[in-house]
Amino acid sequence: MKFGLLDYLKLSLWYVVWGTFIYFQGALYGTVMYFVTVSAFSMMMKTLFNLELLGGADEIFFLDDHRNRGNIVACQVMTSCNFEKVRDALTGKAAVFPRLRSTVVKSMGKYWFKEQDKNFITKTID
Repeated sequence: MKFGLLDYLKLSLWYVVWGTFIYFQGALYGTVMYFVTVSAFSMMMKTLFNLELLGGADEIFFLDDHRNRGNIVACQVMTSCNFEKVRDALTGKAAVFPRLRSTVVKSMGKYWFKEQDKNFITKTID
């Protein structure tokens, strides 16, 4: 994945803020202030734009390059499959868990889940 200079600047801004808090408040209070600020910002983004911040473990796959050996690979062998039952099960779970019908968007140097409407999964499968 190729990133431009603006991507690196936006992403580094998060760490500059953290470093600034640590520089002026000390390691403990600066780190606490950073995480409180990021949590408040994340809640504001959820309220205003319906965006939920990805965790670090999820985000690292987007910041990865071709040399990584830690990719997740899965294989499932099925002798038979009833497509309608699988589709109904997936759409039923998507109604309960909003992240299953979310898409990933990039904003302000970070990746966010953007929740889609309840018909998103059905439209995508059909």
